[in-house]
Amino acid sequence: MTEEPSAAGVWVPVEGDRNFPAAVRRKGAWVPPPLRSDVRLCPRTHRSLAAAEQALGRLDEAADRLPERESLEQSTLLREAKSSAALDNRHFSLEELLVAKARPVDLPDQFAAVDRYLTAAGRAFSAVGRDAKVDLGLLREISNLLVSRPDAEPPSEWRTDVTWLGGPRPESAVMLHVPHGPYLLSSAEQWQVWNADDHDIPLVGKIGLGHHRLEVIHPFAGGNGYVSRAYVNLELVAAGVLRGPILPLSVWFDRNRDEYYSHVLCVAEKNSYEDFLIFFAEGIRTICMEQIRHIKQMEELRAKHRSKIGRGGGNAVRVADSLVGRPVTTNKDIATRFDMSRKGATDAIRKLVGEGLLEECNPGVRRNKIYICREALDLLTRDPAPPLEDRAVFTEKV
Repeated sequence: MTEEPSAAGVWVPVEGDRNFPAAVRRKGAWVPPPLRSDVRLCPRTHRSLAAAEQALGRLDEAADRLPERESLEQSTLLREAKSSAALDNRHFSLEELLVAKARPVDLPDQFAAVDRYLTAAGRAFSAVGRDAKVDLGLLREISNLLVSRPDAEPPSEWRTDVTWLGGPRPESAVMLHVPHGPYLLSSAEQWQVWNADDHDIPLVGKIGLGHHRLEVIHPFAGGNGYVSRAYVNLELVAAGVLRGPILPLSVWFDRNRDEYYSHVLCVAEKNSYEDFLIFFAEGIRTICMEQIRHIKQMEELRAKHRSKIGRGGGNAVRVADSLVGRPVTTNKDIATRFDMSRKGATDAIRKLVGEGLLEECNPGVRRNKIYICREALDLLTRDPAPPLEDRAVFTEKV
């Protein structure tokens, strides 16, 4: 098999797993051409990008009216981490994850991996908050945190194996990522220069192109799926469009996985980003709409909790407010986060259990009890369908 030139790059032969589908093996891996900063897009694509940016503005405005914005950010990062774990064939419920994290023991390996996702995200967004650039250095730090273990060798700087777009097994491959070695290095370096450049296209378009290219390159030793998704929120925060990671775009990618794969591949086959960018922009707009409704539901649940507790609830009100974003908790967690004594935390928990807002997750255990707010957990794990019209969301008061 020889290199097959394409208007959108070049297809090169790859020595890889023989279990790849025959069509994928025949094509080889796609090496994309350098990205341009002056990409020309049709009016329809521009309209989609504009609608997405408008929705982002509405989402950030709605989130800013929350008394505790951190709850929304925490729930978003949890959903992103769970989704990214699924990319590595780790499947579990958010309840299983949150309960495991609340236990005073080392996390099982599958949950420890998710904890690394959360740690990596926390460091990356903190760095961007200090005006760090979203570049290969920052993204590599995320990757290293995801794949490093205390008893393992330090990860390689770059990917050194054959990887693919598709499911976890070679048989499900849709296309092969850029081959490791010189092709990968040059593609990654070109992405770095392009990402730092000024762009004529709207911000959402630029981020869509950058995300697509990271997905195709898969530059690092591990965690590339999470890295390419985290890049979206990092760029939105760095640009000041969002004031925190509050866009769980992985929900859109997971919900439309086959269509996502098809659009990524279509860029290589047809030398056009139009359909991919429209799909990407529609995802941002849709998830923004859902998040705005989610914020309203968070506020409704918070108001319901306060009504149950009544006036004079004291510390119980503060804890109840936080349950909307952190539905699983412990006495120690509450005492630490709210700077309370252990007795104060115990009194608050007793009040919330009495009002039916919390229940014991491990009844019968005398020490290290774990408590869960079922209503808040249900809200966090729900995958809501958007309303039929944007107006129904954007005219609601949050």
